[in-house]
Amino acid sequence: MNLQDQANRLARLGQGRVEVAPNGSNPDNVMLRMADKMAPINFDPGVNSREAVEFFNRLVLEPLACEPENRLLLGCWILTAFFLDLTSEKALLKLSGHTGSGKTTAARLLSCLLYGEDHVESATVAYYYADAARNPYLICDNLETENMNPNVVQILLTVATGIAKGKRKGGTDSETVREKANCLVAITAIEPLTKPELINRTYDVEFPAMFKKNGFMQRAHLAELVRNRSRMLSGLFQLFAREVLPGLEERRQQVMIRLETLYPRHAKQRTDSFLTLMIVILEALLHVLEPARDRVWDLVGWWIQYQGRLAEETERDTNAGVYLLDALAKEMTRHSEEFEQE
Repeated sequence: MNLQDQANRLARLGQGRVEVAPNGSNPDNVMLRMADKMAPINFDPGVNSREAVEFFNRLVLEPLACEPENRLLLGCWILTAFFLDLTSEKALLKLSGHTGSGKTTAARLLSCLLYGEDHVESATVAYYYADAARNPYLICDNLETENMNPNVVQILLTVATGIAKGKRKGGTDSETVREKANCLVAITAIEPLTKPELINRTYDVEFPAMFKKNGFMQRAHLAELVRNRSRMLSGLFQLFAREVLPGLEERRQQVMIRLETLYPRHAKQRTDSFLTLMIVILEALLHVLEPARDRVWDLVGWWIQYQGRLAEETERDTNAGVYLLDALAKEMTRHSEEFEQE
């Protein structure tokens, strides 16, 4: 992982430990480019994983104005940003809620954790492609139905499926270039998604008013998060090296088999490969947060049921035929005797 610091160093995670090495001139001859938006990470080997997870829980998860189960889903989702090269498919994330619900605050919290700065912004499609090729986390703020044109849908599908976009190289007649968006994408919106190909690749998290924290001072909290970011990430790197990376592919395969057995046709099945990575990260976090409990698969079941319910509601509300049939069924249930007489 590129630490983005002035010394141009990498953090090498493996064999249960984290080593710092020069970028390029290291025994493995690995050179990583810098992410444009990411602030330097001042790696501190003295930070332990327990301290880091406690920081992560207090500064990132607890302020999220949603169910505790969904806070963990969001936390595991953003931490996959450090493992993007290990999975081609990526689950999109939609932060849903009315104005003032806390969805944009959630996007800012995740941005400050990863980047060390608030990068929630609206932009053009060309900007999205350029940003997604160089940075691990793209935020599409206020992406409502009227803005969901074919070009926007295309970049979202490009990220979700892991495919590359080919185009003619500027200034030439025959040369071509390939653009690959290797990043996570979060969407904030009030309105539901309408394209089935996006719905089944997107984790949708609602932000109900009942979960908003009283007295939450956003600016001061984000500043505290940024101040503690390097310590937090230093300890999380230690956690990844010890609890996530050892035997990762074998563990993901075991998780995939269990998913296919327990939830063979769930609403977000297309994201199962990505979900296996989130579940391994969840196991590592819960090992620190709840060492005396084992509820990983209880949480996974909750996630899948929640996403299934929202997907069903979205399909019903955005599909005219389904909406009318559902309305008819409700009326028949409400006035069953009258319908029987007719």
